[in-house]
Amino acid sequence: KFWGKYFRVYDTLNQLIPYQELLDLFLKKLELLASGDKNILDVGSGTGNLCIKLKKSGYNTTGIDFSKEGIALFKQKDINAKVFYGDITQGLPFSDNSFDGLCTNNTIYTLPEDSRPLVFREFYRVVKPGGVILVSNLAEGFSSIAIYLVHIKESLKNKGLVPTLVDFIHFTIPTIKIFY
Repeated sequence: KFWGKYFRVYDTLNQLIPYQELLDLFLKKLELLASGDKNILDVGSGTGNLCIKLKKSGYNTTGIDFSKEGIALFKQKDINAKVFYGDITQGLPFSDNSFDGLCTNNTIYTLPEDSRPLVFREFYRVVKPGGVILVSNLAEGFSSIAIYLVHIKESLKNKGLVPTLVDFIHFTIPTIKIFY
């Protein structure tokens, strides 16, 4: 039930400047891929934000997530999305060396600690030699409110007071739901 409720408001993050910058950073780091078909696996793809951004930039994306609700929202945004339902703590359902790169955005911290070594072994197994593995994860001292404060500061600088206030009002209810 948690993920179903969470993902109904999660896409509000797409509009937050720090979240946009994080997704842009994934894109920039994937430019390290020297060649290949640019086949990218997004582990913990949720509602598809990263996959969709990568796909628009020419990557061939595959997503996997443990939330049927997240996957359903992903498919609403991209009916042609290649996304699988699966529990990554039980292994990845892909052949060895299947992907040129792998991304995972704020997924690892949701996993039981004892399953993480297997998960990382699976990452290395499915990524081709010389491929790229990018992991974004919450760090100690992380403050989710800081994301909103940075957004407000940047929005004030770039858009001005009135649009920033409109943003703030727009984000209030989804933000409360996310924190709840």
